[in-house]
Amino acid sequence: MANNQNLADAREVMVAGFLILAGFNVSKPLSGASKYVFIVEKKGVCIKAQVKNLKRDPEYKKSPSPVYNIDASCTDIETGKQIPYKPTEVDVIIGYNIEERCFAAVPLADFDGKTSAVVHAKDGLRANYFHSWSALDDMVTQALGEK
Repeated sequence: MANNQNLADAREVMVAGFLILAGFNVSKPLSGASKYVFIVEKKGVCIKAQVKNLKRDPEYKKSPSPVYNIDASCTDIETGKQIPYKPTEVDVIIGYNIEERCFAAVPLADFDGKTSAVVHAKDGLRANYFHSWSALDDMVTQALGEK
């Protein structure tokens, strides 16, 4: 069985591949000092992305369609507590579920300063981000001033 770091590495490789297939360029920083794991680029617009585990939310066991939870936090090195990412650190959180082979790309702003958020697979909160790169496309469009 893979350890947590191996799973995190596998998630990053899978997400990078999907992004490339979707027409984005993907770069990885040389140092581990940044809070993002990738720079995702399209049409000259660079987006800082963090990749996290997209896991089923146990609060929604009886839901007719899957509901997932995605984490948007990092560990504070002084306190050891989980703190939300800042807008200067990350633009988008991309969650990937290895077992179910599904993803969601949620803009950091959508977390509203919280450390996690739910993503519905169908008809519900953030369903528009499930299996979609629309958040990234919207960021590119907004940065270029396109409609």
